[in-house]
Amino acid sequence: MTSTDLSGASLENGKFIGAILTGAKLRAGQVFEADFSAANLTGAALTAADLTSVIFDNAVLVDADFFEATLTNTSFRNARLAGANLEGTIGIESADFEGACASPSTRLPISLELMDCAPF
Repeated sequence: MTSTDLSGASLENGKFIGAILTGAKLRAGQVFEADFSAANLTGAALTAADLTSVIFDNAVLVDADFFEATLTNTSFRNARLAGANLEGTIGIESADFEGACASPSTRLPISLELMDCAPF
């Protein structure tokens, strides 16, 4: 599903465990309660998407764009967020980033600090 355009789609409760979604467009999608555990979403556009209670545990989110996305109760446990944009998100204070990592180019809200990602 590389470079797939799912903008505005309803993917609620979807199971995308281990999926390859590099460059996918999920802009303004209704994606709440979906499971993207261990998925590769490198370069994905998730801007303005409703990602409430979505699971991104162990996902690769390198260069993913979450600008204006809703991240209420979203799980990013052990996710790779190198180069991702998490600025301007909604509900990020309730998201779980345990074990997640970032890079110097990751755009984070001032209130969030993540450890540096080790090279692959």
